[in-house]
Amino acid sequence: MSSYDAVSGLLNFYGKKREAERRISAVFSAYSYRFIETPAFEPLTVFTGKPDENDVSYKFIGRDGSVLALRPDVTPQIARLVGRSAGAEAFPLRVCYLENVFRATERYQGKPSEFTQAGAELCGAEKITEASAEIIALAVNALLCAGLSSFTVDVGHVGFLEGLLSEIPAGAREDARSAVLRRDFVSVRKTVGNLQTDGATKAILTNLMSYNGGGDFLDEVPARSPLAIGALSELREIHSLLSDYGLSRHINFDLSLSGHLGYYTGVIFRGYAQGAGSLIAEGGEYKLPLPSSPPAPSVGCALRVNELMDALSEQRADFAESPVTIVGYAESCRRLALSCADELRGGGLIIENSPFPADFEKSLSYARKKDADGLMFFENADSARLRDIKSGAERIAKISEILTNS
Repeated sequence: MSSYDAVSGLLNFYGKKREAERRISAVFSAYSYRFIETPAFEPLTVFTGKPDENDVSYKFIGRDGSVLALRPDVTPQIARLVGRSAGAEAFPLRVCYLENVFRATERYQGKPSEFTQAGAELCGAEKITEASAEIIALAVNALLCAGLSSFTVDVGHVGFLEGLLSEIPAGAREDARSAVLRRDFVSVRKTVGNLQTDGATKAILTNLMSYNGGGDFLDEVPARSPLAIGALSELREIHSLLSDYGLSRHINFDLSLSGHLGYYTGVIFRGYAQGAGSLIAEGGEYKLPLPSSPPAPSVGCALRVNELMDALSEQRADFAESPVTIVGYAESCRRLALSCADELRGGGLIIENSPFPADFEKSLSYARKKDADGLMFFENADSARLRDIKSGAERIAKISEILTNS
C-alpha cells in the first residue's frame, strides 16, 4: 500500500466517523436535547458514583495535592454540573454530549484507552418509564440514522433481580448477584440450586437466561416479590411505549440483565451489533443528586462511537461522500475562480483548489487521483470549462449558469 493510499484510508475513516457523529448529533437535536461540554479532568470524587469508574480512571495529582482523573464517563460530570446549578423548576432537562473519554484498560484486552462517546441525559423526569422509553428510542434512532441496520438493544430492570434475591437466604445473595453481573449462570445455578427457598423464585434464578424475548413473555413470569412484580410492570409499560414508537424489531427484553447496585435504579439497557467487539450502547435510570432537594429521577444513554464504527464497517453501511469538484484557473482568471469557488462553497458544495491551478492536464490528473466528481477550469472572464471525471464529458458553461444552478 502506498503512503497516499494509507493516508487516504485514514482520512476516509475519520470522514465517516465525523459523518456518523453528525448524524447522531442531528437526532439528539431533533429530540430537543441541548449540547453540553465537560472538562477533560476533574476531582476523582466526581467519578466514584459508579463502582467501575474508579478502577479504570487515569489518576494524577493536582498542584494542590488533590487527586484528579481524566473523565472515564460523562454522566457523572453532567450530574455534578446539573445538580449544582439546576433547581427543580428547570426539570425536565434534556442535555447531550459528544466527548472523548479515557479508560485505563488492560493491554491484553486490545481496547483503546481513549474513545468517543455520544450520549444524552433526561434529568428530573416526571414519569420515569416514559423517560426511559424516550431515551431508548433516542438511542435506537441515533444508531439507525448513523447507518446501522442490524442491532439489538437488550432491556432489563435492576429491580427484578433484587426482588428475586430478596426471596433467598441473605448469605447467598451477594454470591448470586456477583455471578449474574459476571454473566456466570453456571455459578448462579450452583449458588441457588440447594437453597431452601420458594420454588418459583429458584426456578427463575436457575433459568434466568431463558427469560428474554420480544416482551410478550413478561406477562407469564411467575414472580412473587413486590419488587420483582413492580419491575415487570414497568418493563411491560416500556414494551408498550417502544411498540408505539415503532421500534420493537430492535428491542429484546432480558430479565438476566443487571447493573451495579447503588447506581442504576430501574430500567437498564445495552446495545449490541455484529462487528463490534463490545457494547455499542448502554444506559439506564438513576437518581440525580441535588444539593437542596431530593434526588431527581433521571435516565441516560451513551453510544460508543468507536465500536459503532466497527459495526458500520462490518455491515457495509452506506456513507455516500459528498461530491468534490476541483477548481483550476488561468492566471488571468484567478480572482474570478477563487471568488466563484467561495460562492459555491457557501451554497453547500465541496470545492477543492487544484495544486496545479494553471495547468489543465495536471489538474485533470489530480482530480482523477482524488476520485473527484468534476473539474472546473476558468479560462476567460465569462465562462468555465467543466469536465465530468466519471464520464469524461466536457462542456463550456457561463459563470452565471454555474452560480445559478449550484
